[in-house]
Amino acid sequence: MPKSESSNSNDRSTSAALRTSPNWVAAVACLLFGILLAVGFIDYSPQQNGHLTTNPTERNIAGYFGVEVSYVAFSSCGLAAWLVPVFLLWLFYLALRHPRQLSVARFSAMLICLISAAALGAMFSSFTVDPNVYTHGPGGFIGRIVYGSLLKNVLGGFGAVLLLGLTYVSCLLFIFTKDIGAEIEKIAAAFAAWRARRAQRAVAAPLKRKAEPEKAAPSPLVLEPIGPANKNVLVAKMPPRPAQDAEPAAKPVKVVVPSALNIVQPVEPKKAKTPIPHSGDKNYQFPPLSLLREQVRPSAANSEEEHRQNASNLLRILGEFGVEVTLGEIHVGPVITRYELVPAPGVRVEKISGLDKNIALGMR
Repeated sequence: MPKSESSNSNDRSTSAALRTSPNWVAAVACLLFGILLAVGFIDYSPQQNGHLTTNPTERNIAGYFGVEVSYVAFSSCGLAAWLVPVFLLWLFYLALRHPRQLSVARFSAMLICLISAAALGAMFSSFTVDPNVYTHGPGGFIGRIVYGSLLKNVLGGFGAVLLLGLTYVSCLLFIFTKDIGAEIEKIAAAFAAWRARRAQRAVAAPLKRKAEPEKAAPSPLVLEPIGPANKNVLVAKMPPRPAQDAEPAAKPVKVVVPSALNIVQPVEPKKAKTPIPHSGDKNYQFPPLSLLREQVRPSAANSEEEHRQNASNLLRILGEFGVEVTLGEIHVGPVITRYELVPAPGVRVEKISGLDKNIALGMR
């Protein structure tokens, strides 16, 4: 047997059944009456009403319907009557997009919201309105009855405001939201998330302060020659220090070389006792002692005056770049001579290590 043109006809019919079609009758009716009421309210004036004047001189754009409905609405509900066209236009939107939400509960919420708004308007009787338009004040006669005859004597002014305000806001939320319970849950979840973030910040703040490294004390700077052939060319070697936030401004440094240098002389190693060699050959002759060279003694150039001059040059070069240091010990060796420097408080060691080429050039 030949197959049908589409093998998923059942699926399409199911999805079509699940999709709610717009309620065109309710949508057109709400749109028509909503626009007529809005236009009639805007163009209304007492000179159009035959109940207020025997000879009306003006005509409403919405005709007799606009005049009569406006008069009844303003007299009964006061300023709250302006909610009626707003509710009708909202019902028009729901009839097109969400027709299932056109329920009796939503219409009841609109009626309760209108009554509570009128009662709130009656509480502010001192509010200036046109008495020819709002003949029974800003709350209309419905607001006067609900507030003046019922709630004012039973709950007082504060209790009436609390009850009417909560009722009015709750009804508005129910009217203009799909699910008031879901909206309340969203608000509660957002508040709980805000409290959780605040608690996390409060816990993380002391931990962050503990994790910050303390400022280390100035570490001594040791300058060593590059090699045996260049004893006076020094290279800075020091442990790294944590970087500081701001670079201290350079300031002139006075070079002061101490009168008495703390020179540490190299320690001569003790010679180990070697046994006199013996030979079983009677004709063997030991080599003469003249083959041994005499130990090289430090020259006169490696004197205290040379160390003083080197220290003075070193302090002068660092002072030219605004680095304040203090001279430490001078370790003299047979090959390497080390000049120890202690940076002043606030001097970064990285700044001294970055001047190694300038120090080498100045020390020659």
